[in-house]
Amino acid sequence: MRGKDKEIEEIKIKYKKRIKEHWNTDALAYQKRQKLSTDYIHYGPSCPTEEDLNLLGEVQGKEIIELGCGGGQCSIALTKKGAKCTGIDLSEEQIKFAKNLAKKNDVTVNFLQGDIENLSMFDDENMDIAFSACVFDWVQNLDEVFKEAFRILKKTGILVFSMGHPFYNCLGDSPNPNDLKLKLSYFQRDILEKDGNTGLTINYKLPTIGDIINSLIKTGFYIEKIVEPEPVEEKFMEGTSADYYPIEVLNMVPATIIVKARKN
Repeated sequence: MRGKDKEIEEIKIKYKKRIKEHWNTDALAYQKRQKLSTDYIHYGPSCPTEEDLNLLGEVQGKEIIELGCGGGQCSIALTKKGAKCTGIDLSEEQIKFAKNLAKKNDVTVNFLQGDIENLSMFDDENMDIAFSACVFDWVQNLDEVFKEAFRILKKTGILVFSMGHPFYNCLGDSPNPNDLKLKLSYFQRDILEKDGNTGLTINYKLPTIGDIINSLIKTGFYIEKIVEPEPVEEKFMEGTSADYYPIEVLNMVPATIIVKARKN
């Protein structure tokens, strides 16, 4: 590995370690704040749910992996619908919470601690569906996530994921509906930010829509659908801070982008 490449890789490892520390530190407080339901598959703040969008199709009997499962709510909801779910997350504390939550819901989910940029513990063409909600903004190499998802999906497999909408990110934290301004360049793909809950400096990835689409195409995915949902006010996630996602702003700018891609 050349000197510059080695330096870049070391920086990625450092920020991934900090993200892991962040979630291990904040997991329980986050879950207490959010209070996410285990009865439906969510995609983001004030977003329509899977019941509305039907992007996953029939999940009964399907092998599904949730990439970045967090507290496991979506995996548990999918299991309740008859899917065979595996949830993987970087944070041991999130996985611990997810396992306890599965017991409380009397379902069996295979929760594993691991890195979604490296799914080497899974065989090729092993999953029917790869799913992720609000996680890919945190990964340091989206190309690797897509490559690994493509590898472990069966020939007819699909990838469905949501992430922060690239344009909404330009508004910065806590956008004021009465004074909307661009605070970040759409083309600023990295941002260092000190997290208020843990004090750790986190490197967030802010890809453009073109970055996301081109990475999927390069990997071999066929993009079947892109959803930029208008808000559904009654589905505002309990515990989600209205400071970050004011409904007045969501009525003008989507906070979430949802993509469905199919293995060619």
